[in-house]
Amino acid sequence: QDFKGIDFFTKKGMRGQTNPNPPDWEDETNGLKVASAPMKAGDCAILNFRTHHSAPGNLQKRQRRRVICTHWFGDDARYTDKQWECNPNERGDNLVDGGDLECATFPRVI
Repeated sequence: QDFKGIDFFTKKGMRGQTNPNPPDWEDETNGLKVASAPMKAGDCAILNFRTHHSAPGNLQKRQRRRVICTHWFGDDARYTDKQWECNPNERGDNLVDGGDLECATFPRVI
């Protein structure tokens, strides 16, 4: 099931989206399968863009949580200019609707 993208700080849906809001995953699952896995430093999670993912907040002032996130596209992926905001709202440099994704913002990795 597709849900509306929400900003997890404001809890508001991204403008222009028509999908339903996601459930409050802490209180309900609406019959959807919820999986979790213990993670430690150096671990890697690989998800597709249709996977809701989250983590609890870090309340420890002395121990920071650091994350690096990369997005990988196939050669056949095309840019689609959505009417709603993304989070982060990164659109790329000089991308055109239907064109490929390679640009200064999204360089080719070989």
